[in-house]
Amino acid sequence: MQFKNKIMGHSCGLLAFALSTLLLWGCDQHQPLKHDKDIASVENVLQELISSDNKGDLKGVMSHYAENAVLMSPNGVSIAGHENIETHYGKIFENSTFLNLKAVSHDIRVQGNMATIAGINYGSIVSKKDSTDTEIHGKFMMLFEKQGGSWKITRLIWNDAGSRENLFTPNQ
Repeated sequence: MQFKNKIMGHSCGLLAFALSTLLLWGCDQHQPLKHDKDIASVENVLQELISSDNKGDLKGVMSHYAENAVLMSPNGVSIAGHENIETHYGKIFENSTFLNLKAVSHDIRVQGNMATIAGINYGSIVSKKDSTDTEIHGKFMMLFEKQGGSWKITRLIWNDAGSRENLFTPNQ
């Protein structure tokens, strides 16, 4: 009898383990789809931001920033808050005739309602004042938070890489 109870106990334990594993495996099968959708959504925000930059579309740019966002640009002070970031972009658009920027993400990570992108940006900016064409070669890190079902930029940190040769590549 004692032997039979031991076998039944092990069998029940194995059955519980198998059912738990199947249940968790079944739940995990749906996670990658949601995760892939979030990664695509975050990448889309980046590309929409760059497109709005290139058009000089202040409203489009600002639609991607959270109210409490912080912009950390090279050799400058951090710009905190939606209104201050809007003023900063307004000055860029006011002084630039033409923006031709591109961004490439090298690493996108999503964890719950938070996401990050690391990547590079490059292109040129033509000044309205004197038609000077300035090459841009930068590295960036963006932090996102999902707010009301949309991904919003909470931090944008970028720095000047100096030249195209100094840009971050995925193999580094």
